[in-house]
Order: sequence, then C-alpha cells, then structure tokens
Amino acid sequence: MWVFTPDGFFSVVQKPQDRKKGTLTVRTRNRADMDTLVSDYFPDAEPYQVKYSDYEWRIRVPKAEWGKAVSLMAMNIDYSNFKDAVTRRQGWDRHDVYLKVWQALLRISDRPRKGWRYRDNEFEPEFKQQPLSAGK
Repeated sequence: MWVFTPDGFFSVVQKPQDRKKGTLTVRTRNRADMDTLVSDYFPDAEPYQVKYSDYEWRIRVPKAEWGKAVSLMAMNIDYSNFKDAVTRRQGWDRHDVYLKVWQALLRISDRPRKGWRYRDNEFEPEFKQQPLSAGK
C-alpha cells in the first residue's frame, strides 16, 4: 500500500517475518518522513535503516495499530486541496514530486481529462497561460 499524506509518503507491506507476528513493515524513502510518522502515530517504534534500499527507513508495527493510524490520518484531514496542504507543510519540492505522481495517475483515468494532453511522457495543459502585458 502506498500512502501519500501532506506529512510524508509511506510504503506499507507485510514481509514474510511480519506474517508470523501480525505486523506490517512501514517504509519511507527519507528520514524526515519516518520521523514525522513515528512522532505523530508510533512514538514507541524504533526506526531502522536498510542502506542502499529504495526504502531506506523502516519500522515494524502491529497491523491493527497501522489501521488505527490510517484512520486518524483520515480524521485529521482539514484541507480542501491536497497539493496545497503538501506545499504548506513540506514546501514546493515535495509538491512538485507529488504533482508528478498526480500526472502519472491521469493515465489510468477512464477518459482523458478535458484541457490536458499527454506529450513527452508527461501530461500538460493544452493551453499556456499568457503573461500579463506590462501596463495593463
């Protein structure tokens, strides 16, 4: 499961060793996302590092606890625009990364979005906003 929130991106899987213990492995690509997750939802968890992995930071949590955390994440939604909330909490660099994901997911839409075209492996608006002329 991939989970994108204004506070971080998390990949959650059940590794073979998790099955026996009823846990899940929650993985992040950077320490900041993991620190936020642990601080907000799993204060007793101990992050560990798997160097040279695509998801370098990890914790193991009981499956039921992950379910409670995701429920709390949903209950804490207080924004009307997700990408704007990401920008406010994490800045434009993270916004731009999430925007690329949003653009990629347009490819699975049932129908093309009006006003967008797919070009050079990316979606872009069919129109370009014209700059305002000086003095007008």
